[in-house]
Amino acid sequence: MELAYSIDQLIALDTAAGYFDLHNCYDVVRVHRTATTCYVGFAKLTGEWVKPTEPAYITLVFEQTTFLQLSEGLHFPIGLEYIGFKEPQELDMTWFMPQPGSGPVHLVLGLDDEAFIRIGATASYCLYGPVA
Repeated sequence: MELAYSIDQLIALDTAAGYFDLHNCYDVVRVHRTATTCYVGFAKLTGEWVKPTEPAYITLVFEQTTFLQLSEGLHFPIGLEYIGFKEPQELDMTWFMPQPGSGPVHLVLGLDDEAFIRIGATASYCLYGPVA
């Protein structure tokens, strides 16, 4: 998967537009899939630790999505615990790779209460706002 951002410390996105701590400053609020594109929406939390200049909403867009798995009973909003990667054939959700490596991978969003979102796609990038 080609990423238009890098992942820092398993919890943050480092992009051309800035550094965004998804673990401490955002909740996952939405997952939506069209035929070939998947969208994961993050809404900014309120708190004195959250920078007022950070966008109110971040959407991760996954192009040419081939796989989407949501853990059973997933509810929104929900906090992010980590961002990791798994080889497509690996079914054990108790471990992950911190970086994507050289072959095909799925991106895994580890969430509160052991929930997760697992996405296989060819590329991913960020938008700074909600997607309809």
